Amino acid sequence: MQRWKDGSTVINAMMLPAKPSSYGAAHLRFVERYITFLGEEGEDACFVRKFGDNPLCIVFCHGNYMDVGETEFTDVAKAAKKLKCTLVAPEYPGYGLSSGTVGEAPCIRAAFQCVQFVVGNLGFKPSQMIVYGQSIGSGVAVQLVLKMQKHWNHVPLALILQSALTSVKDLAKQLSFFGNFIANRFNSIKTIPALKLRNFFLMHGTNDELIHYNHSMRLYGAAEHIPNKDLDLIDNATHNLFPNLAPRIISFINNAIQYDTTNYVRTSSAPTPPPTLSPTSSSFFGFFSSLSSRSCVPSNPSSLSSADEPTIATSSASDDLVVERVLEKVLTEDEIIDRFAAQTQYVKSRQEATQKYLNLVSSFSS
Repeated sequence: MQRWKDGSTVINAMMLPAKPSSYGAAHLRFVERYITFLGEEGEDACFVRKFGDNPLCIVFCHGNYMDVGETEFTDVAKAAKKLKCTLVAPEYPGYGLSSGTVGEAPCIRAAFQCVQFVVGNLGFKPSQMIVYGQSIGSGVAVQLVLKMQKHWNHVPLALILQSALTSVKDLAKQLSFFGNFIANRFNSIKTIPALKLRNFFLMHGTNDELIHYNHSMRLYGAAEHIPNKDLDLIDNATHNLFPNLAPRIISFINNAIQYDTTNYVRTSSAPTPPPTLSPTSSSFFGFFSSLSSRSCVPSNPSSLSSADEPTIATSSASDDLVVERVLEKVLTEDEIIDRFAAQTQYVKSRQEATQKYLNLVSSFSS
């Protein structure tokens, strides 16, 4: 039983199930231009994209069953594009093209290594960073902020969490009696009170079927000491189906900048990332019951609509960032349609996938 509490590879695989690398696939080959490999042997992948000269960097800790190759298709990327800032996303060991074994400590190590790269190579200060965590990535994000605080005695400008969990143990106990017998990994509810943050934002869907929104409510309650904080419970949103979150993200970041002007230091521009290195081998893990089959990449918002900004409801693969690649001739029409067709949960046939593509291009060009 102690093995299950401390370091079981099985539990790690259940907690952080990986899938085959998206950016090793032909239809996402264009993403590789934004992948930098870190570590002594180049074993850790890191997504780095500069959208403009805004001296602000968003560090995105993704959820389970996705990888950094899909960062382009998130609302975080939409926000970074509108803000014209830099977006980076650490890859977890065993995910995508990162080698190694998945687990709490390896994920935190990889995330902090990415932040060290942002400081040492891209020239950002911790106070110019927004740390953003989604789903299980919220646990990585919280521990990353704590590690930054201990290492530099500085915290990022803000911490933003989407569909966050208080701890893996709390979540596991809701799913099964056996949750009582696992270690309390990613214990955010205990860590939040120790963070010297000034800006904290949580977003959670009221219909989240995997992580109940009371997790975010408890985290918000644990942040009594943080002066500028907000909790946005989004009606009818589920774990992955949200309206466009980019306006909410941008609004809070602008609010944090205004609130924390003493910590937000502007420079002339953000340096260009170094060239991409050669890829390393990847590792794969099993699926985690109800969590494993659901990607944390936002999918078709269906009937949801944003009160902040009207948007066309499209799947994650049909993001305007993808269409830009098509128009730039980086991706072919067939490659995009193949990606739509692969999302069988929302697309039933290649004909439907083709129609989605044509509708998207039409809306993008109009």
